[in-house]
Amino acid sequence: MSTDPTIVERAQELVASDLQTADSAIVSACEEQATLLSQIDDPYLSERAIDVRDVGQRAARIARGEPSGTDLSHMPSPAIVLADDLTPSETVRLDRERVLGLALSGGGPTSHVAVVARSLGVPLIVGMGQLPNGNSQDTAALLDGDRGVLIFNPSTERVEEYKGWRDARQSALAIQDQLRDLPAETADGATVRLVANAGSVTEAREAARYGAEGIGLLRTEFLFLDHNPTEGEQTDIYSQVFAAMQGREVVVRTMDLGGDKPPPYLDFGNEANPFLGWRGLRIALDRPEMLRTQLRALLRAGAGGTVHVMFPMVSTVDEFRRARQLVEDARQELAEEGSPAATEVKVGIMVEVPSAVLTAGELAADADFFSIGTNDLTQYTMAADRGAARVAALYSPVQPAVLRLINMTVKVAHRAGKWVGMCGEAAGNPSWAALWLGLGLDELSMSAAAIPEVEAAIRNTSTASARVLAQRALALPTLRDIEDLLREQRQSDVLPALPA
Repeated sequence: MSTDPTIVERAQELVASDLQTADSAIVSACEEQATLLSQIDDPYLSERAIDVRDVGQRAARIARGEPSGTDLSHMPSPAIVLADDLTPSETVRLDRERVLGLALSGGGPTSHVAVVARSLGVPLIVGMGQLPNGNSQDTAALLDGDRGVLIFNPSTERVEEYKGWRDARQSALAIQDQLRDLPAETADGATVRLVANAGSVTEAREAARYGAEGIGLLRTEFLFLDHNPTEGEQTDIYSQVFAAMQGREVVVRTMDLGGDKPPPYLDFGNEANPFLGWRGLRIALDRPEMLRTQLRALLRAGAGGTVHVMFPMVSTVDEFRRARQLVEDARQELAEEGSPAATEVKVGIMVEVPSAVLTAGELAADADFFSIGTNDLTQYTMAADRGAARVAALYSPVQPAVLRLINMTVKVAHRAGKWVGMCGEAAGNPSWAALWLGLGLDELSMSAAAIPEVEAAIRNTSTASARVLAQRALALPTLRDIEDLLREQRQSDVLPALPA
């Protein structure tokens, strides 16, 4: 981020015009980019705003010769840390032996502090809204990261209850940890690939640490949000991600711009409904040079191996065929130049639009694989904006209509001999793992931290029982009926129940 040309050039411009000193120009340039990110209705991308602000503040402090910020690397004694928020640079220096837990008034589940806390195994509560009033220094406290509860001066009985639960949980997690390098296998020997969603080199490394069999969704739009990256920039980042996964399969989603991610250098005009407008593959096909550059970078980064390319927001067969031809054109160009490139390319689509389900047979004839994006598929099927509170009750990937579309997609793809994954948030819910298994999904892609519990859920079911569950769910008429069914089937021994 500190070398991002948009930030560097803007800071230089402010200094050259005598508007600001170097330190304030750095902060201003980073703040402009952070503001753009914070307005995006995508938690992963909007929470990168704090990362950008952190880079600006750190660079400004260095320029002034000041200390680099809060130091949690030398805590005087073990404690729970309360704060409004923590920057990435503060989080990465946590003393794991003495920081027992974190309670933050801000932040979110995909923020940098959350990613680092998960990787260190530090219990965390984010988005508390308001921290307790008064001085809580040296006050006994109990932090429940699973429930998001902070209890001051808990009773002896409450502490003992949680100690017993913690010991049981640690035993369950230790069993899950032993399964980390084993495939997710049901009681009767069927397997499903558990892979991770990632949007950076750091998250790719985290995925490997959690035992992910690969990356099922590498988001690339973060590279495009403030400027149109060069082929060299992209090749470098993709190469680092491939190296972090050490030969494991990485499915790369091409730039998914538009909707809630409109980069400022593209003219979107006045769109009444951006989610139904110029976004995803539609932009890529209208800006073929941008897509061509990205495809060349991916093929170069995967030199000597197999590269998996996935196109977002495919609505028609014609769109996909045009996109696939651009892949072939990029391969041909690199071959003619004598540039090292991938020896094989697998090309797939995100199934996010009902029209893609209804034409799945034709798409399967041309595609190598499908990956169901439950977030958008649910939104478009239910005509319910996933960010609109008043229709939130409609927005569920286990709605009867959505389940039936998923079932149709899997059946059509399997008849054509193609595999089907799922890369929406629903894939990481252990309570639904048996349902996805029963519907025949071959791969589930999720937050890396969710993999151990999903794997435990899969190991606690059988193919036969999962199929029965799926058929029962498909026959039910309402969301409540399906939710009740899934609640009943959830295995209670995946993790011990929380104290009441």
